Amino acid sequence: MNKQSSANGKVIALGFVMLLSMPLVIGFYPDGESSQYLPEEKRALKPLPVLPATLSEWLEYPAQFQAYYQDNFGLREPLLMMAKNIKAQVGIDPVWYAIVGEKGWLFLDLNNLVEENRGALPLDTSELNRVSFLWNQLSRNFEERGIQFIHFTAPEKQSIYPEYLPARVKQVGPSRLDQIRAELSGSRNYVDVKPSLINAKMSGEELYYKLDFHWNCGAAYLAYREVITNGVNTGDKYVPLVPQSDFALRDVTPDNIHDYLSARFWRSGLFSKDTSFECLLERDPLIEMRERVGGERIETINGEKDVQEEESFKGTRLYKDWIATNRNPNVRHKAIVLRDSFVSYLVPYFNRSFSEVLYIHYDTIQPARFAEEIRTFDPDFVIFEYAERHLSTSQELTKKIDGFEKLLD
Repeated sequence: MNKQSSANGKVIALGFVMLLSMPLVIGFYPDGESSQYLPEEKRALKPLPVLPATLSEWLEYPAQFQAYYQDNFGLREPLLMMAKNIKAQVGIDPVWYAIVGEKGWLFLDLNNLVEENRGALPLDTSELNRVSFLWNQLSRNFEERGIQFIHFTAPEKQSIYPEYLPARVKQVGPSRLDQIRAELSGSRNYVDVKPSLINAKMSGEELYYKLDFHWNCGAAYLAYREVITNGVNTGDKYVPLVPQSDFALRDVTPDNIHDYLSARFWRSGLFSKDTSFECLLERDPLIEMRERVGGERIETINGEKDVQEEESFKGTRLYKDWIATNRNPNVRHKAIVLRDSFVSYLVPYFNRSFSEVLYIHYDTIQPARFAEEIRTFDPDFVIFEYAERHLSTSQELTKKIDGFEKLLD
C-alpha cells in the first residue's frame, strides 16, 4: 500500500469517527432551544437520572440513562426528520399516524380517520339525530341570551384532495363529515365551508400543504368568508359584517425544496411547510393580540408573519387563551372563538372583523369557567370551529356538545 492510499484511508476513517461521535459531542452542548416536550409523540423528554444511592438504584440506572440518551442525543431531531423524509419519498408511511398517498402527499390517519373518511365507519341514524338535536339545542341556548352561535367543521385534506389518497383507499360511502353536513343542511347556525373549498380547488387554487395536515392561509380565508357571509350575517339583530377584501397569495417556495441533493431538503423536517405562502394582508397597527394570561404579545401569521414562522402557535402555546383587540372605531361586536389548530390560520381575518376576540381551545374549557366567560366577556357571537379529525366518534362529538349544552343553565 502506498503512502497516498494510506493517507486517504486515514482521512476517511477520521471522517467516519467524527460523524459517529458528532451526536454524542453535540449532546453535551445543547443549543438550549430544544423543547422538553415531544408533540408528535405526546410525551415529555426523559430527564437525566440522578446518581443512584442504593444497590437497587444502581441496577436500574443503566436503563434510565439509556432512555435519557435516546431522547437527548445530539442531532436527534434532524436525524429523525431525515429518516421520515426518506420514508415519505419512497412511499413508506413515516409515522404511526400518517399515510403516504400519491405523488408524496401525506395524510393524517389518527383514530380511524381514513376509515371514517372513506365511509367505512358511518354514523347510524340515531347518532345523526342526536348530533342534530344537540347542536340545535345549543344554538337555542345561546340565542335566548342574545348571543348568535355559529359552528363549522374544518375539513381534513383527504376530504378536499381524495385523488391523492393511496390507491388502496377506496371510497365505500359518505364520510362522517358528509353525513353531518347533510343532517345539518339548512341550519342557520351551521356553516358548510366544504363546497367553497372544493370549488376553489377545481379552479386550480392550492389549499392544503402536501406534507403538513392543515389548510393554508388561502383555504382559511375562504372558510372565514363563508362564516362571515353565511353565518354571522344571518342574525336579525346584528348589522351585517362585510368580509375583508381578497388578499394576494404569493408562492415563495424555494425551487430546490424537492431536490434530494440540496442541503435544504435534508435540513427540512417532514412537518416543515413544504410549500410556503405569504398571504399579503396589510399590517394593521390598530390590531393587537396577546396571551390572555401574562399578556405576552403574539405575532399572528398570514401577513403578520410569514407562514413558515408559526412559532407563536407551536407546542403548549396553542392551548393558551388569546385575546385580540381591534381599535378601529368602525369595527363593532365581540366574539368568542372555540377552536383547535386550524383557527391559527383564521386569526388575522377574525381580528379584522371584530372589536375583540377571545380565542379558547375547546380541549381546555370547563363548563363553569365557560359560563363565567360568557358573563364577563359578554360576546355578541360564539364561533365554534372543530377539525374533521375530531369527529372520530359520535360519542366524542356529543360529549363536547353535551358539556356546552349545560354551560349556561
